[in-house]
Amino acid sequence: MSIQSRKTKIIVSIMSLFFIFLLFFSFSILSTYFKGNVKKTEEQIVSHISEKGFFFSPNYKILTNHDNLSNVTKKQFYTFKVGDSIAGYTNNYHEFYTAYDIFHKTIWISIFILFYFIGMISTFIYFFQGTKTYNKMGLIFKINLNKRGVIRTVVIFYIIVTAIPLINISYNGIQKIIPFNQTITNAIIINTDYKKGSGRYKTPTIHLHLLYKDGSTTYISKKEVTEKTYEQIDTHISIRYKNNDPGNIFINTKHWNELLSFNLIAGVLLIITVLCTYLIIWITISHNKKNFTHIKSD
Repeated sequence: MSIQSRKTKIIVSIMSLFFIFLLFFSFSILSTYFKGNVKKTEEQIVSHISEKGFFFSPNYKILTNHDNLSNVTKKQFYTFKVGDSIAGYTNNYHEFYTAYDIFHKTIWISIFILFYFIGMISTFIYFFQGTKTYNKMGLIFKINLNKRGVIRTVVIFYIIVTAIPLINISYNGIQKIIPFNQTITNAIIINTDYKKGSGRYKTPTIHLHLLYKDGSTTYISKKEVTEKTYEQIDTHISIRYKNNDPGNIFINTKHWNELLSFNLIAGVLLIITVLCTYLIIWITISHNKKNFTHIKSD
């Protein structure tokens, strides 16, 4: 056995062991919702809270009379009124949780596990092509394993995984730049979360807790802002929200320099990098198609 082959087997073995650990860790987290004297219960809604960063749509949550914060769907967020009861569960591990809390956590864990699993299988196929182990795997699962197929599968998976958040980011970016079908109002700043940054640039992460009204309904939004915006705030701040989605708010920036933040710029550069990879993939596919057509004509 060559040194390279031995190193490859060690890498794949470590990846496999980590995958098993990941499954066990994920199961341990999710199992806390299904054991420990689970009982049905109800709590009263006292507030609607949305949480929003720079790029994505908000997470919708409700606060109950026992100070429990639970995830809800966008439809539930606007259907439930203050004073309504929400059905959920309680056990020895969680004071209160809903079925959507379980779903919300399961989705993110599942996406991470799937992403890691695809990467692990791709690594195995790419490095082990032509070996006895590789051939046995092909016979067991009755599939034709080849490097081109692996690359094609990884590229498709990469495009799907990155395109979904990019669409969401683009939609919110358009709403921020072009404020159509939105209401302008002043929000009361009731609290501030200021976390000092670490690393070379030490950019802080700042969230404002904002209280505002849409008609007779009061909302609270935890909104991420830049340091420039934070330096200009007083007791109120001007915001915009979508008429059909009051939980989705935007800060009315007074000057372009309020958008200058390391976290924000780093995020934009990451988006540009992903778009550049799309361009590289398209150029590569177009080049391969031309070569294939040329070979076929010869």
